[in-house]
Amino acid sequence: MKEMPKLSIVALCDTGLKVSRLGFGTFDLGSPSLNISPEEGGRILAESYKLGVNFWDTSDDYGSHPHVASALKRVPRKDVIISTKKGAKTGKEARKSLRSSLRELSTDYIDIFLMHCVDSDWIGECHRVLRELNDVRTTGIVKAVGLSTHSVTVVKEASQFEELYRLWTRNLYMSP
Repeated sequence: MKEMPKLSIVALCDTGLKVSRLGFGTFDLGSPSLNISPEEGGRILAESYKLGVNFWDTSDDYGSHPHVASALKRVPRKDVIISTKKGAKTGKEARKSLRSSLRELSTDYIDIFLMHCVDSDWIGECHRVLRELNDVRTTGIVKAVGLSTHSVTVVKEASQFEELYRLWTRNLYMSP
């Protein structure tokens, strides 16, 4: 059997993170209808790592944190970029979620922590939460912060915040 070529690795903006061009979204690993055990999910993620996928996207509401934690027993933590997210509405809630994610993922740090599914109803509050999370970023517990949205309106609105623009151009990752 012919060996698969490794995926190319690229810099993620100027976060200092280097990610594979292809990431692994873990939504399906946590799906109750698929009944994938954390052990099996960990094997799947470890296999993706062997193929060059070092970027794993998860969320506390996907139910896949245990699968990622299982995979981290099989691969060097320093070689994998983990993105997780939470729909927290306050800085306190986001910090609590971050601590919970660290525990569930069995890791000392999160590479990318995103405010999840931001919509136009709370973009203003999200701005404040991201500023608070940027302070947490300086501790090293999280390397980059940002937001995920399904709304072009939110992207346009968020781009008008001067503080966010400065953060985005320096160390903020935005997920579509």
